[in-house]
Amino acid sequence: MPWEVRGEGGTLFLDVPCVATFNTIESEVAAVSRGIGIGQLAAYMIDDELASGKLVHLLPELDTRSAGIYMYYPQRTRMPSRVRLFIDYAFEAAKARFGLG
Repeated sequence: MPWEVRGEGGTLFLDVPCVATFNTIESEVAAVSRGIGIGQLAAYMIDDELASGKLVHLLPELDTRSAGIYMYYPQRTRMPSRVRLFIDYAFEAAKARFGLG
């Protein structure tokens, strides 16, 4: 899957060779921290590693903030109110945390 980044020339889709794939962000962070390869990681997931110098931002001129945050749930005509409340809560929390909206 190509990396989507924005630079001065607009949006780029970079085909980055893959040495491993992961099912969780935590696994990817651990692999990158151990030097297995590079990753496209959300800054909030690696704040401590960046601050300590364990990880470095390789392409600071490219912006990945446009990468989406997705929530998957079944479409139903009658969604349980607790599910709707959680979706609304998660949306507002993401807006506040990531400056979205």
